[in-house]
Amino acid sequence: MVTGGVRLLQNTGGYCRAPTIIAGVTTEATSAQKEVFGPVLGVTAFSDEADAIRIANLTDYGLSATVWTSGLSRTHRMVRAVKTSVMHVNTYGGADNTVPLGGVWINRATVTTNQCTRLTSTSI
Repeated sequence: MVTGGVRLLQNTGGYCRAPTIIAGVTTEATSAQKEVFGPVLGVTAFSDEADAIRIANLTDYGLSATVWTSGLSRTHRMVRAVKTSVMHVNTYGGADNTVPLGGVWINRATVTTNQCTRLTSTSI
């Protein structure tokens, strides 16, 4: 853990945590595979663009993704390759409520890939 993780305002009985950064997150880590409800940033190293795409597509859920890049060509490649419903580029914010929101998920029981929608909404 790089920073954060401490419980805030314990005297209120709540379970709020300080914004947290976790470095060295592996692709098998629970925090990389499940949705974390909290201000948590998991950092996973990658060797090149193809490795970043491979890692991004290892999760069971493809609800939202973000890519930070200065290259417009890379932006287009990432948008096409990463299996997600919402793709943010050089920003992160809420989804646009005027477009359909779907996702991609793996059903481990039947080992099939299901898609709610093939649409990817991209915010640049």
